[in-house]
Amino acid sequence: GLRSAKIGEQCEAIIRFPKLFEKYPFPILINSSFLKLAELFRIGYVNKHDIPNLFVYVLFVYDLRSNLSRLWILRVCQQSEKHLEKIVNVEEFVKRIFMVIHSNDPVARALTLR
Repeated sequence: GLRSAKIGEQCEAIIRFPKLFEKYPFPILINSSFLKLAELFRIGYVNKHDIPNLFVYVLFVYDLRSNLSRLWILRVCQQSEKHLEKIVNVEEFVKRIFMVIHSNDPVARALTLR
């Protein structure tokens, strides 16, 4: 799921959201799901057990994994565009996403603007 230590499982969980929204189009579910996705977009991929000793390698791999999950979250938002109107906490959703714009990672900033 979303808390998995494996990036593949995490991305797999992310891409299941559009089907979940179609099957259960309830505002409370959609609102909490989008807030969870926004929080994951903000923090990126986090796996504290997978940190090798080489600091540069860690930063490179972390950025790749974070941006991969951010890309899938962006695609979920694009695919589920008709459900975005059901988000009750719009300000909180936008705030979580927009925090990434201050990142030093240009790819993360570009994904935020999309």
